[in-house]
Amino acid sequence: MKQLKLTLLAVFGFTAWSFAQTTTVINTPSVQCGMCKSKIEKNLKKADGITSVKVDYKQKNTTVTWDSTKTNLAAIRTQISKLGYDADDVLSDKEAYENLPDCCKKP
Repeated sequence: MKQLKLTLLAVFGFTAWSFAQTTTVINTPSVQCGMCKSKIEKNLKKADGITSVKVDYKQKNTTVTWDSTKTNLAAIRTQISKLGYDADDVLSDKEAYENLPDCCKKP
């Protein structure tokens, strides 16, 4: 009986965790190169609630998996903006954009 309770607890816990996970694709049109990719992936992975980040600079998008109990889409877009990049309808922070290397700026 104890084993059954532990199994049910484990299954329920995993199920609840998986429901909190959300994956979304954010349009990041200002991403230009591998340096942009590295900067966004490295910094977003440090953010609370972010479990996975994959930037595709050729497709100009960023796929983010996050725990909806710890963060939200608006906060993620804002974090990308503060790094100097556009994120959907959130424009890049002007100062952060100006501090990007030339290769990371829009042509």
